[in-house]
Amino acid sequence: MMIPGGGNERLGATLALCNALLNGTAALLLLCGWAAIRRGRRDVHWKFMAAAFTVSCLFLVSYIARVLISGTHRYPGTGAWKAIYLVVLGTHMLLAMTVPPLA
Repeated sequence: MMIPGGGNERLGATLALCNALLNGTAALLLLCGWAAIRRGRRDVHWKFMAAAFTVSCLFLVSYIARVLISGTHRYPGTGAWKAIYLVVLGTHMLLAMTVPPLA
């Protein structure tokens, strides 16, 4: 789905930034939840985990919107860096597929 008028690139970049912020926020919430459970604060741990799950869901919606608006993006490099990128991307995708059944 492309937006008429050529705003796709700017909106795609904004959503990419939003995705990074949401991912960072989810990581911080998971870390806080881990700290809370280590301290025996199950009530606080639950709240952090629920917040992390919610933020991760928002990330998924934002990510899908970005792909629908600006399309998929190919890694521009070549050689070893591209191979490293593809390995990281592949493991990321495999790990991401394990999350829904475990959540």
